[in-house]
Amino acid sequence: MTKYEIITTILSTIAILVSVFMPLTKWLWKTYIIRTKIVFHKMDQATLFFNKSGSYIRINGVIEAKNKVAIIKKVSLTLTREKDNLTKKLSWIYLISPVTQTLMGNILQQAQECAHPFRVEANSIACAFIEFGDPYKSSEIKILRSCSIIDNLIAQQPPKSSYGEAFDTLSKLPEYLESKNNILSDNYWDIGKYIANINIEYNNNKNKTFSYEFTLSEQNYEELRRNADEILTIKLKELYKEKYLFQSPTVELNDKGDF
Repeated sequence: MTKYEIITTILSTIAILVSVFMPLTKWLWKTYIIRTKIVFHKMDQATLFFNKSGSYIRINGVIEAKNKVAIIKKVSLTLTREKDNLTKKLSWIYLISPVTQTLMGNILQQAQECAHPFRVEANSIACAFIEFGDPYKSSEIKILRSCSIIDNLIAQQPPKSSYGEAFDTLSKLPEYLESKNNILSDNYWDIGKYIANINIEYNNNKNKTFSYEFTLSEQNYEELRRNADEILTIKLKELYKEKYLFQSPTVELNDKGDF
């Protein structure tokens, strides 16, 4: 074999090895070396609720999957009230559509579906408008018990000339005052700062937590407290065809860090 043939053979062998091992190396790199990284990009505001379902919150954002596909299995939220370190553990209950729909000509509403696992393609994003609530409905059970007492009183109340007169009579009853106090005692929202830790469970039992903070103003607090009367007078407003006036204030959601 000539020197030229030896060099040619060596180069050919190298070319074959490269053609075989390069794809294998890429596969090994993508499969075992590169890891999925997820990022939660939140919007600037969160919406607070207090109604028959208790105290809960909606946080809107998108989830980004870097490098590889991510299967989002569950999203949970731990709230901590800074003034007394009282925590409230919530889980995703609904996924909210970012598209607003018009109902009955003038009512704007966003479609929602029960929370479920979803897939985020590699190097892309998926909408994550999430309503977090109590999966055990502990507050809702207590509140509905109080509502049942007031609904029975409303059914026994003689008709009045207006809703205002009916509410004035109802709200002075000791049973109403006791029920209202019971509902307010279950209201988690108070004036001051809160820490919100969002935990995202994805792929094979991997977890990533993103930490934020927000502050309730006195105005926010009073708006949410007034919902106690709205909760107890749903039946009464149905009878007198009055509008519901539930308040759902928004608060600024600020980055605290992630870990």
